[in-house]
Amino acid sequence: DLTFKRFLQQKNDHDQNLHVLFAPSTLYESGFWTKQQNHFVVTEIVKIFSKEKDIKLTVKLHPSTARFSDYDSLIHSIDDSINLVQKGDIRNFLENSDIYLSSETSTGEFFAVIARIPIIICKFFNEPDENILVQNKVAKLCTNPNDLINIIKNLKTEPISQTDRYAFIRTYLYKDDGCASVRLYNELVKLINN
Repeated sequence: DLTFKRFLQQKNDHDQNLHVLFAPSTLYESGFWTKQQNHFVVTEIVKIFSKEKDIKLTVKLHPSTARFSDYDSLIHSIDDSINLVQKGDIRNFLENSDIYLSSETSTGEFFAVIARIPIIICKFFNEPDENILVQNKVAKLCTNPNDLINIIKNLKTEPISQTDRYAFIRTYLYKDDGCASVRLYNELVKLINN
């Protein structure tokens, strides 16, 4: 509820640069990817953004499963100006972001849907297109690192449909009014009183 209410009132008042929030998946830490696969995705994305001076990249690591030192040496060996963070609520970083990048669907991606932030799911290993966000048209799919900047630029002319976004929220989250707790409470009171 607080997430919905928070993002309903959100305004992006940051500088003129495009701000991209990249949340590397935990597929490596969970045993689904090799270290090489994880490093490839992170390295490719960081290399791409290190060449884009009008795009600011922030890499937000999972607060408990990622090893900061691994990502720090990997990312900062390419570009030491990249903002790398692990602590803090991802919602705070979404408030200052224009685009959200990941390679899986987890809590952060759902928060990005709620916040009306365009999402790009990066699947660089010919994985099956089974991503719920891509299937429901609330995220764009990037299968080749070399296409990433064009996908970002195309979001200006081909944005994520708000109709698709609302349909996704209604299907998977019910409503976006931030009143789920009140509805649940009212239904529990009715159940108890009957």
